[in-house]
Amino acid sequence: MKKPIVTVAALLMAFASYAQVGNTATNNQYGSRNGSQIGQNGSNHTATVTQGTPGAAGGNFNTSGVSQGGQGHATSVLQTGDVNQANLSQQGIDNTSRVEQTGDANSATLLQNGIDNGQGSPAGASILQSGDLNAATLNQFGTANKASIDQSADLNDAFIGQDGTKNQASILQPEDLNSASIAQSGVQNEADIEQNAASNVANVVQNGFGNSTVTRQTAAANQLSIDQGTLGFADKNKVTVHQSAVGNTATVSQGTLGEAYLNTATVLQSGEAGSAFINQGVFGTAYSNQATITQSALLSEASISQGVFGTATNNTATITQSNVLNAASINQGVFGSALFNAATVTQSGVDNQATIGQGVFGSALFSTATILQTGSYNAGTILQNGIGNRAGLTQSAHGNTGNLTQNGNFNTSVNLNQSGSYNSASLVQNGNRNSASLEQSGEFNTLIATQNLNDNSLAIGQSGRQNLADVSQLGGDNSADVTQGGNRNRAYVSQSGSGNTSATVDQGGNDNVAYISQLSDKNSARISQGGNNNYARVTQLFGDGNDAEIDQDGNAGFANISQFGDANWARQEQGGNGNTADFYQWGFANHAASRQQGSSNYAGVEQAGASNYTDIAQDGGLNAAALRQLGDDNHFDVDQYGSRNVVYENVLRMAATQLGNHNSANIFQSGSDNAAYISQQGNGNLINIVQIGVANVSIIVQKP
Repeated sequence: MKKPIVTVAALLMAFASYAQVGNTATNNQYGSRNGSQIGQNGSNHTATVTQGTPGAAGGNFNTSGVSQGGQGHATSVLQTGDVNQANLSQQGIDNTSRVEQTGDANSATLLQNGIDNGQGSPAGASILQSGDLNAATLNQFGTANKASIDQSADLNDAFIGQDGTKNQASILQPEDLNSASIAQSGVQNEADIEQNAASNVANVVQNGFGNSTVTRQTAAANQLSIDQGTLGFADKNKVTVHQSAVGNTATVSQGTLGEAYLNTATVLQSGEAGSAFINQGVFGTAYSNQATITQSALLSEASISQGVFGTATNNTATITQSNVLNAASINQGVFGSALFNAATVTQSGVDNQATIGQGVFGSALFSTATILQTGSYNAGTILQNGIGNRAGLTQSAHGNTGNLTQNGNFNTSVNLNQSGSYNSASLVQNGNRNSASLEQSGEFNTLIATQNLNDNSLAIGQSGRQNLADVSQLGGDNSADVTQGGNRNRAYVSQSGSGNTSATVDQGGNDNVAYISQLSDKNSARISQGGNNNYARVTQLFGDGNDAEIDQDGNAGFANISQFGDANWARQEQGGNGNTADFYQWGFANHAASRQQGSSNYAGVEQAGASNYTDIAQDGGLNAAALRQLGDDNHFDVDQYGSRNVVYENVLRMAATQLGNHNSANIFQSGSDNAAYISQQGNGNLINIVQIGVANVSIIVQKP
């Protein structure tokens, strides 16, 4: 039988196969194309590899491999030179590894599988590379692991992958054209990337919940992408992004294709032409998320999307921009549903644009949208579709444009304030019990508002000149109040529906025009204009209990009131010269009254129905009154003071006519060359004419 031979090498290998404690392996290699491989099993081992010549040119094409199994191990690899490779693997707990490479085109790979790896000091689990075109990969599997990569030159690539709980990963790249990526899967992981030069790219992917990411990019033309639970579930995650300098882009996605709950995302950009995008539960469910974007330079773009194609509930979105030519948009449940969401856009500067959409093509419930713009030539748009929503748009300075659209019930649109010149505002509300308050101050303002269905309320205030307000309310119990100050203002109000309380137009200045048209029951309209060359018209159709009042103070004004229905009555009072008043009433129990002061005034009243009453008082010269009543129990009183006042039926000076029963006419004229022409036909008519002065004429015709 042949005796076995045991060599020294076999003894060493057999000895290394046992679990050992506290061994130390050191390998120093100088020059190029060297190879080192160290394997250790057990606990508390130390492995140190040095390749190249520290402080000199170093060595090239060296390779180093270290494999450790157990716990409490420490590994350090130092390579000096170009195109070197380091591969480290640690299995167990509480292990530390450090790779340091100086030179170009080096690569380092570090793998740790276990818990509490990389927590030790000073080595940790870290890769340090100084030079260009280096690549670093660090993977950790387990719990409470810590990893870091530091690359201090250009064109480097860094990747950290962690799978487990409470892991920490950080990448530092201070130079240009680098790429950094962190991928974490698990719970309560932390990712940190800092890039301090230009044209860098950073990517973070975290799947799980309770994860956090902090990134800082301090130079120009950097790109950042952060995904948390994009394909699955994102819960209680937090993202903070800091970008400074020009042309940076940041995209944050939380539960984009899945579900996003209780997440927070914050993006801060302080350079020109920055772009920031935050997506939370876009195609899935977004609940109680917070998104904030702050940009402080020009040509910036910001967008926040929460549950756009899914469901957005109790989310908060805030965008703040300063400087010029910025654009901001917030979308919450646009194609899905938005419930109890809040969206706010604040812009200061010139030529900014802001848009907020809540349930536009879906449904928004009890959501709030606010746009605040300070500066000139800004544009703001709010779109809401649903129930119980609130919208507010405030703009200051000149050249601003605002649009608010609400569809649904119990919506409230408040405080669209524009201060300055060249402003334009548009509001559309569809639904019941809507309320709108709009205010513009400045010149050349235009405001158009539309409200549909019932219980709508609108108040519009414009101060300045050449303002235009167009209000249309469709439904019942509508109320409109329009106030314009300045010259050449125009106001149009149209109401349809029953139970309307009032439509009030108050314009101060010259050349103002106001229309009020109401088609319903129990309507009330009032027009008050101060200044010259004003024109006012009130039309009420097919209803009862209508009330119309026109008060014009100035010269060359024209006022017209037309009422059709029951129990209507109209009031007109004009002060100044060249005023004209015209009345039309159809129905019964109508009452028309006119007060005119000045010269060349004209008042005309035609009433059809029963129990109609007319009262006209004119003060001045060359006043004319044309009266005609058809029906029962009609009577009119005319008081004219001055010279050449005339009472007749129409411009052809046909007699003022009363047709019907129980009619009475009282005419009082004081002055000279006055004339009164009256014709009565029917039973129980009474005519009383008093003329004081010289060369007065009165003609009375009464027929049975």
